[in-house]
Amino acid sequence: LGAVGMAPWCFAAEMPEMLRADLQRQFQQLLALGWLGRAYQFLPQLVTAVLPKVFDFEAYDATKAVRQEDGTVEITLKESSILARGLPFHFRLETSDDSRVTSASLLRIGCDLNALAAGDAVETGLTEGQVCEWIKDEENKKVLVSALVTAIFDRLSPVAAALDADVSLRSTGPRTFSPKK
Repeated sequence: LGAVGMAPWCFAAEMPEMLRADLQRQFQQLLALGWLGRAYQFLPQLVTAVLPKVFDFEAYDATKAVRQEDGTVEITLKESSILARGLPFHFRLETSDDSRVTSASLLRIGCDLNALAAGDAVETGLTEGQVCEWIKDEENKKVLVSALVTAIFDRLSPVAAALDADVSLRSTGPRTFSPKK
């Protein structure tokens, strides 16, 4: 690899098209998950009978659940029904005192999910396993699936449409990150 992380045969002019192709591929994976989510919202028993591991959220790596100042809990979970290695999703969960998830928001998707700013959050004392047990409850799982479906079809679909319309892509510059192994 070259000094900026590109193979020697790769020219900067080709990068936007490579980026477009990669984003379109990733959106197709998310779109498949979104359609599974829509089916799950209407017929959860049928979907889980056919695909027992769908929306079987697990903790991503050694992620800790963190409680924000506003009382919400943030955690990164992975879903492995589309990709065997799993897609990581960073959620913000509003919960009731009896561990019911009352609302969920999808904040980020991807493999480089940086830790939360220390000033904004405190560790919950919850293990990621405990949060994953909350999510195994069908009613709680439905809230997370709804957040995924909303993000995929409402927030990401316009981005995919822009890619298909050949909107020009530009680099925002190199970013340094260390992927999790």
